[in-house]
Amino acid sequence: MVAEQQTAHGFKDSVQRLRDAVNQAEHNVRHLKQQVDTVKAVDNVQRAQAAERFSGTNSKLRTAMDSLQRIKEKHALQAAKIDAAQQLATEVPDTSLSRKLQAAGIVPQGKQASEVLARLKARREATG
Repeated sequence: MVAEQQTAHGFKDSVQRLRDAVNQAEHNVRHLKQQVDTVKAVDNVQRAQAAERFSGTNSKLRTAMDSLQRIKEKHALQAAKIDAAQQLATEVPDTSLSRKLQAAGIVPQGKQASEVLARLKARREATG
């Protein structure tokens, strides 16, 4: 029984580490996509600047600069949302079912199941 609990605990830890790794990888992918968008916008600005030198038109440059600004604002907003979500995740108290069950005295915390059952029966008899 103890070995099974240790194995289950090990699996839970592994699952959590994998979830953390997936979340980190997703964050890295979002960050890389933002960088790609920025590079594309900078490339458009540079092309517009080169075209402006030869053609004398300022509208392409202005459009590219506006696009770059919009992309920067979008990335700043996304970064703020990600930061807010991470802060909320760290501030929210643990609401896992197992912790709630432990707090209610239903799941044993290193105790025998018979002790928990006896305690619950005693509680029910006292209230009903």
